[in-house]
Amino acid sequence: MVMGAELMLFTRGFFPDETLPERLEALSKPTVSRTAFEKLPTLLDSFLTRGVDVVRVRFGGYDTYASLLTEPVNWEPFDSYLLLLKDI
Repeated sequence: MVMGAELMLFTRGFFPDETLPERLEALSKPTVSRTAFEKLPTLLDSFLTRGVDVVRVRFGGYDTYASLLTEPVNWEPFDSYLLLLKDI
């Protein structure tokens, strides 16, 4: 089960602003993105760790997450991971 993908961009609460275009614009502002990236590991780890527990109970089987290369994911709770380094 893939728990999600690129949460920092597509989900409110991980990166500043409300919409995807606003979050993408925030990435271009060094002071905003630097501050957001400092908070990201804690927010993402907390969310994904709780998510793994829920997914395992409800769906069973293996679980993973589809991340951006810049997302600081703690892969320890997951059964597998894949990093796509370039478009195929």
